[in-house]
Amino acid sequence: MKKIFSLGFILTLWAVSGLQAQSLPHPTSTSTVTQLLEKIQVLKLENENLKLKLKMAQWKLSQRSSNLKNSIQTKPSLRKSHQFQARFSDQTARLAQKDEHQRHTLVIDFVNGEMWYGGVRYGINELTWLAKNQKWSITKQLIRRNPWGIGKYLYQMKNVRLIKYSDEKQGVFKIQAPQRPGDFKFITIGHLSFASTMDEVRTRMESPYFVYDREFQNGQRVVLKYKHALFWKFSQQLEFVFNRRGRLVEVQYGRLGQH
Repeated sequence: MKKIFSLGFILTLWAVSGLQAQSLPHPTSTSTVTQLLEKIQVLKLENENLKLKLKMAQWKLSQRSSNLKNSIQTKPSLRKSHQFQARFSDQTARLAQKDEHQRHTLVIDFVNGEMWYGGVRYGINELTWLAKNQKWSITKQLIRRNPWGIGKYLYQMKNVRLIKYSDEKQGVFKIQAPQRPGDFKFITIGHLSFASTMDEVRTRMESPYFVYDREFQNGQRVVLKYKHALFWKFSQQLEFVFNRRGRLVEVQYGRLGQH
Protein backbone atom coordinates (compact mmCIF):
# COMPACT_ATOMS: atom_id res chain seq x y z
CA MET A 1 0.00 0.00 0.00
CA LYS A 2 2.85 2.33 0.91
CA LYS A 3 4.61 1.50 -2.37
CA ILE A 4 1.49 2.38 -4.39
CA PHE A 5 1.13 5.72 -2.54
CA SER A 6 4.77 6.64 -3.17
CA LEU A 7 4.53 5.82 -6.85
CA GLY A 8 1.36 7.95 -7.20
CA PHE A 9 2.96 10.89 -5.43
CA ILE A 10 5.98 10.73 -7.71
CA LEU A 11 3.80 10.63 -10.82
CA THR A 12 1.80 13.62 -9.58
CA LEU A 13 4.96 15.66 -9.03
CA TRP A 14 6.23 14.73 -12.48
CA ALA A 15 2.96 15.85 -14.12
CA VAL A 16 2.91 19.17 -12.26
CA SER A 17 6.53 19.94 -13.14
CA GLY A 18 5.82 19.17 -16.81
CA LEU A 19 2.94 21.60 -16.90
CA GLN A 20 5.04 24.35 -15.28
CA ALA A 21 7.81 23.81 -17.84
CA GLN A 22 5.37 24.23 -20.73
CA SER A 23 3.99 27.53 -19.30
CA LEU A 24 7.47 29.28 -19.19
CA PRO A 25 8.52 31.25 -22.33
CA HIS A 26 11.15 29.57 -24.45
CA PRO A 27 14.35 31.59 -25.02
CA THR A 28 13.74 31.60 -28.76
CA SER A 29 10.10 32.66 -28.61
CA THR A 30 8.74 35.33 -31.05
CA SER A 31 8.56 38.13 -28.43
CA THR A 32 12.22 37.73 -27.45
CA VAL A 33 13.41 37.75 -31.07
CA THR A 34 11.37 40.90 -31.75
CA GLN A 35 12.96 42.66 -28.78
CA LEU A 36 16.43 41.70 -29.95
CA LEU A 37 15.72 42.99 -33.46
CA GLU A 38 14.45 46.28 -32.05
CA LYS A 39 17.62 46.69 -29.99
CA ILE A 40 19.75 45.96 -33.04
CA GLN A 41 17.83 48.60 -35.02
CA VAL A 42 18.33 51.17 -32.25
CA LEU A 43 22.06 50.43 -32.18
CA LYS A 44 22.24 50.87 -35.96
CA LEU A 45 20.51 54.26 -35.76
CA GLU A 46 22.83 55.37 -32.97
CA ASN A 47 25.79 54.27 -35.04
CA GLU A 48 24.56 56.27 -38.08
CA ASN A 49 24.05 59.34 -35.88
CA LEU A 50 27.57 59.02 -34.55
CA LYS A 51 28.93 58.76 -38.11
CA LEU A 52 26.98 61.87 -39.13
CA LYS A 53 28.25 63.83 -36.12
CA LEU A 54 31.79 62.75 -36.93
CA LYS A 55 31.45 63.94 -40.54
CA MET A 56 30.02 67.28 -39.38
CA ALA A 57 32.89 67.75 -36.94
CA GLN A 58 35.43 66.94 -39.67
CA TRP A 59 33.75 69.40 -42.08
CA LYS A 60 33.74 72.21 -39.49
CA LEU A 61 37.40 71.55 -38.74
CA SER A 62 38.29 71.70 -42.45
CA GLN A 63 36.33 74.98 -42.83
CA ARG A 64 38.15 76.54 -39.89
CA SER A 65 41.48 75.42 -41.29
CA SER A 66 40.61 76.85 -44.71
CA ASN A 67 39.47 80.19 -43.22
CA LEU A 68 42.61 80.42 -41.10
CA LYS A 69 44.76 79.71 -44.16
CA ASN A 70 42.97 82.37 -46.22
CA SER A 71 43.27 84.86 -43.38
CA ILE A 72 46.99 84.25 -43.09
CA GLN A 73 47.42 84.63 -46.86
CA THR A 74 45.31 87.78 -47.26
CA LYS A 75 46.55 89.82 -44.28
CA PRO A 76 49.87 90.75 -45.90
CA SER A 77 48.05 91.67 -49.16
CA LEU A 78 45.49 93.74 -47.27
CA ARG A 79 48.20 95.50 -45.27
CA LYS A 80 50.17 96.19 -48.45
CA SER A 81 47.02 97.59 -50.08
CA HIS A 82 46.33 99.91 -47.13
CA GLN A 83 49.91 101.17 -47.17
CA PHE A 84 49.64 101.87 -50.90
CA GLN A 85 46.34 103.71 -50.34
CA ALA A 86 47.90 105.97 -47.73
CA ARG A 87 50.90 106.80 -49.92
CA PHE A 88 48.67 107.43 -52.93
CA SER A 89 46.43 109.74 -50.89
CA ASP A 90 49.43 111.78 -49.69
CA GLN A 91 50.82 112.08 -53.23
CA THR A 92 47.42 113.14 -54.59
CA ALA A 93 47.09 115.77 -51.85
CA ARG A 94 50.46 117.25 -52.81
CA LEU A 95 49.51 117.28 -56.49
CA ALA A 96 46.16 118.89 -55.65
CA GLN A 97 47.81 121.63 -53.60
CA LYS A 98 50.23 122.29 -56.44
CA ASP A 99 47.44 122.53 -59.04
CA GLU A 100 44.78 124.15 -56.84
CA HIS A 101 44.62 127.28 -59.00
CA GLN A 102 43.95 125.41 -62.23
CA ARG A 103 40.38 126.07 -63.25
CA HIS A 104 38.05 123.23 -64.29
CA THR A 105 40.62 120.52 -63.51
CA LEU A 106 39.70 117.70 -61.14
CA VAL A 107 42.58 115.93 -59.43
CA ILE A 108 41.16 112.42 -59.09
CA ASP A 109 42.32 109.66 -56.74
CA PHE A 110 40.64 106.49 -58.00
CA VAL A 111 42.46 104.38 -55.41
CA ASN A 112 40.77 106.13 -52.48
CA GLY A 113 37.63 107.19 -54.33
CA GLU A 114 38.33 110.91 -53.94
CA MET A 115 38.65 114.06 -56.03
CA TRP A 116 40.18 117.45 -55.33
CA TYR A 117 39.26 120.88 -56.62
CA GLY A 118 40.73 124.19 -55.51
CA GLY A 119 42.82 122.41 -52.89
CA VAL A 120 39.71 120.87 -51.25
CA ARG A 121 39.15 117.13 -50.94
CA TYR A 122 35.77 115.58 -51.84
CA GLY A 123 34.50 112.05 -52.05
CA ILE A 124 34.12 111.01 -55.67
CA ASN A 125 30.37 110.58 -55.00
CA GLU A 126 30.04 114.08 -53.52
CA LEU A 127 29.45 115.88 -56.78
CA THR A 128 26.55 117.87 -55.32
CA TRP A 129 28.74 119.20 -52.50
CA LEU A 130 31.40 120.31 -54.98
CA ALA A 131 28.76 122.12 -57.05
CA LYS A 132 27.28 123.75 -53.95
CA ASN A 133 30.65 124.96 -52.61
CA GLN A 134 31.67 126.37 -55.99
CA LYS A 135 28.17 127.74 -56.69
CA TRP A 136 27.93 125.78 -59.92
CA SER A 137 24.66 124.61 -61.41
CA ILE A 138 23.96 120.88 -61.33
CA THR A 139 20.93 119.02 -62.64
CA LYS A 140 19.15 116.10 -60.99
CA GLN A 141 17.04 113.72 -63.07
CA LEU A 142 15.05 110.71 -61.89
CA ILE A 143 15.93 107.63 -63.95
CA ARG A 144 13.65 105.10 -62.26
CA ARG A 145 12.54 103.72 -58.93
CA ASN A 146 13.28 100.28 -57.56
CA PRO A 147 10.46 97.99 -56.29
CA TRP A 148 10.71 99.65 -52.85
CA GLY A 149 10.19 103.12 -54.29
CA ILE A 150 13.79 104.31 -53.88
CA GLY A 151 14.77 106.68 -56.68
CA LYS A 152 17.82 106.27 -58.92
CA TYR A 153 19.08 109.67 -60.04
CA LEU A 154 21.42 111.16 -62.61
CA TYR A 155 23.35 114.19 -61.35
CA GLN A 156 25.10 116.15 -64.11
CA MET A 157 27.50 119.07 -63.95
CA LYS A 158 28.74 119.91 -67.44
CA ASN A 159 30.71 116.82 -68.63
CA VAL A 160 30.73 115.12 -65.20
CA ARG A 161 27.99 112.70 -64.16
CA LEU A 162 27.04 110.72 -61.09
CA ILE A 163 24.42 107.96 -61.10
CA LYS A 164 23.23 106.58 -57.77
CA TYR A 165 20.24 105.62 -55.65
CA SER A 166 19.18 108.24 -53.13
CA ASP A 167 19.67 105.87 -50.17
CA GLU A 168 23.19 104.77 -51.19
CA LYS A 169 26.50 106.51 -50.61
CA GLN A 170 28.20 105.04 -53.68
CA GLY A 171 27.25 105.04 -57.32
CA VAL A 172 28.93 105.44 -60.71
CA PHE A 173 31.08 108.49 -61.44
CA LYS A 174 31.68 109.41 -65.10
CA ILE A 175 33.73 112.11 -66.73
CA GLN A 176 33.75 112.62 -70.50
CA ALA A 177 36.38 114.36 -72.60
CA PRO A 178 35.80 118.14 -72.75
CA GLN A 179 33.71 119.29 -75.71
CA ARG A 180 32.84 122.89 -74.74
CA PRO A 181 34.60 125.76 -72.98
CA GLY A 182 34.36 125.32 -69.24
CA ASP A 183 34.12 121.52 -69.36
CA PHE A 184 36.21 119.65 -66.82
CA LYS A 185 39.55 117.95 -67.35
CA PHE A 186 41.14 115.50 -64.96
CA ILE A 187 44.60 114.47 -63.85
CA THR A 188 45.89 111.72 -61.56
CA ILE A 189 49.10 110.62 -59.92
CA GLY A 190 51.10 109.20 -62.78
CA HIS A 191 49.74 112.07 -64.89
CA LEU A 192 46.90 110.19 -66.50
CA SER A 193 44.54 112.54 -68.31
CA PHE A 194 42.41 112.74 -71.44
CA ALA A 195 45.68 113.20 -73.33
CA SER A 196 46.87 109.73 -72.24
CA THR A 197 47.18 106.93 -74.77
CA MET A 198 46.01 103.37 -74.27
CA ASP A 199 49.60 102.22 -73.72
CA GLU A 200 50.12 104.87 -71.04
CA VAL A 201 46.99 103.77 -69.20
CA ARG A 202 48.09 100.14 -69.33
CA THR A 203 51.52 101.05 -67.97
CA ARG A 204 50.50 103.44 -65.19
CA MET A 205 47.26 101.97 -63.81
CA GLU A 206 48.55 98.60 -62.60
CA SER A 207 49.19 98.71 -58.82
CA PRO A 208 48.81 96.67 -55.61
CA TYR A 209 45.31 98.13 -55.42
CA PHE A 210 44.00 98.05 -58.99
CA VAL A 211 44.75 95.18 -61.37
CA TYR A 212 43.97 94.81 -65.05
CA ASP A 213 40.78 92.87 -65.67
CA ARG A 214 40.19 92.78 -69.43
CA GLU A 215 39.86 94.66 -72.70
CA PHE A 216 36.62 94.52 -74.65
CA GLN A 217 34.88 96.13 -77.59
CA ASN A 218 31.79 98.26 -77.01
CA GLY A 219 30.51 99.24 -80.44
CA GLN A 220 33.13 101.50 -82.00
CA ARG A 221 34.90 101.90 -78.66
CA VAL A 222 37.57 99.93 -76.83
CA VAL A 223 37.35 99.62 -73.04
CA LEU A 224 40.19 98.86 -70.60
CA LYS A 225 38.69 97.54 -67.38
CA TYR A 226 40.38 97.41 -63.97
CA LYS A 227 39.22 95.89 -60.69
CA HIS A 228 40.42 95.85 -57.11
CA ALA A 229 43.21 93.39 -56.34
CA LEU A 230 41.16 92.35 -53.27
CA PHE A 231 38.05 91.92 -55.38
CA TRP A 232 36.07 90.05 -52.70
CA LYS A 233 36.18 93.07 -50.41
CA PHE A 234 35.55 95.96 -52.83
CA SER A 235 32.89 96.28 -55.52
CA GLN A 236 34.30 99.38 -57.28
CA GLN A 237 35.70 99.02 -60.79
CA LEU A 238 37.36 101.40 -63.22
CA GLU A 239 37.01 101.70 -67.00
CA PHE A 240 38.90 103.78 -69.56
CA VAL A 241 36.98 104.17 -72.82
CA PHE A 242 38.80 104.92 -76.10
CA ASN A 243 37.34 105.80 -79.48
CA ARG A 244 38.39 104.05 -82.67
CA ARG A 245 41.24 106.56 -83.17
CA GLY A 246 42.68 105.57 -79.79
CA ARG A 247 41.69 108.76 -78.00
CA LEU A 248 40.52 108.57 -74.39
CA VAL A 249 36.94 109.87 -74.37
CA GLU A 250 35.46 108.68 -71.06
CA VAL A 251 36.43 107.37 -67.64
CA GLN A 252 33.96 105.76 -65.27
CA TYR A 253 34.46 104.53 -61.73
CA GLY A 254 32.22 102.85 -59.18
CA ARG A 255 29.89 99.91 -58.85
CA LEU A 256 29.79 99.23 -62.56
CA GLY A 257 27.12 96.77 -63.68
CA GLN A 258 24.99 97.50 -60.60
CA HIS A 259 23.69 100.89 -61.79
